[in-house]
Amino acid sequence: MTDTWILYWLACEHQKTYVGITNDLAKRFKTHQAGRGGRFTRAFRPTAILAVQPFPDRASASRAERWLKAQGVAGKRAWARNHLSDPADQSSVQAIDREAVRPLRESAEPGGNAEPPN
Repeated sequence: MTDTWILYWLACEHQKTYVGITNDLAKRFKTHQAGRGGRFTRAFRPTAILAVQPFPDRASASRAERWLKAQGVAGKRAWARNHLSDPADQSSVQAIDREAVRPLRESAEPGGNAEPPN
């Protein structure tokens, strides 16, 4: 366990996604996969960690989590572009798009901000 808190975005079964925070990502991911992480991830087991962003404390990670959960799929994809768990794998984020395949956008909305508050 560490003092650093992590905001994470998971790909789950049935093309669902999940956003959460933790201070031990490996342990939390295993917990989610085992069906003990929460109601949503019991129903839709995680298949991959799409993106992560570290924060110095739980309060700032919680603010970022609220911000990210309020974003639509396009907003989450824009955020993930800068925080991929594997920077070489842009395809994992593009696969989350529920519409036609289209390129990642720099921000969620025209003039919008693709970064959570600190």
